[in-house]
Amino acid sequence: MESNKLIKKEDKEYKYLVGDERIRRLAELEERTRLEMSSARLVGYNEGIKQGIKEGRREGIVQVAKTMLSKGISIEMISKITNLSYEEIKKL
Repeated sequence: MESNKLIKKEDKEYKYLVGDERIRRLAELEERTRLEMSSARLVGYNEGIKQGIKEGRREGIVQVAKTMLSKGISIEMISKITNLSYEEIKKL
């Protein structure tokens, strides 16, 4: 019996809140803001992953170029294989 009163009270409050256009609009704006923030975080995360992969590839290429230099391979050949510029290889 007590639970029926509680349900009726909650139902009345729900109908009041749903009927209030301002509160509904605020709830919609809150939800949209939450979704936009979540989306922005996801985009930032994905961009970070892409940047990390790009930097990792570059580091791998530089390491290969250093190894090739240590084996006496010419800068010209290293440049052709790695697509690093002559100046970039000279700095290694």
